[in-house]
Amino acid sequence: MTVDLVYDHYKETCQLVRDAEKSRTKNLFYLLITISILYLQIIQPSAVISMVDKVLIAKIGSSIEFSISVFQSFIWFIFFGILIAYYKSCVFIERQYVYIHDLEKNLQTKTSQIPSREGKSYLTNYPLFSEWIYYLFTWVFPILIIILVIGKIITEYYSKAFPLPFLVVNSIICILCVISTILFLRLLHWKK
Repeated sequence: MTVDLVYDHYKETCQLVRDAEKSRTKNLFYLLITISILYLQIIQPSAVISMVDKVLIAKIGSSIEFSISVFQSFIWFIFFGILIAYYKSCVFIERQYVYIHDLEKNLQTKTSQIPSREGKSYLTNYPLFSEWIYYLFTWVFPILIIILVIGKIITEYYSKAFPLPFLVVNSIICILCVISTILFLRLLHWKK
């Protein structure tokens, strides 16, 4: 491949990473909202339903009647979907950085003018704050997700407010969240 072709591919890959980072940030925000709703339902279930009803009236001009159990399972599904989207973004970004480093090495063999804004330059003198953020999002946040979803499902069982079919569905989603998070941690920290 020519230098220009490799460099163009490098730039396109960097743009893909930027777009994925925006998606990851958006999904993180949605994750925080949905986990908050899940936990608010423990404290004030009727207030959460009322709040959602008001949002629906404001957005679509209509109200929808549903039970707390249905709403709870619906939020579990949404949470799981957003969690998977968040993890997919993180994994994509992580894999692209490995690829970007390889592209930089490839360019280094072809020219003395080496772009390294995403590779060697970025990692040189990596700020302590950036290391802290990386640690938070690749260890603390996933472990916190596991603790929160297990804690949430335990409170659902102890509250005895949910019919068994809803508890089964919510438990399956909880298990899927835990498995997905463990696999995410494995992929990030125990690479082959």
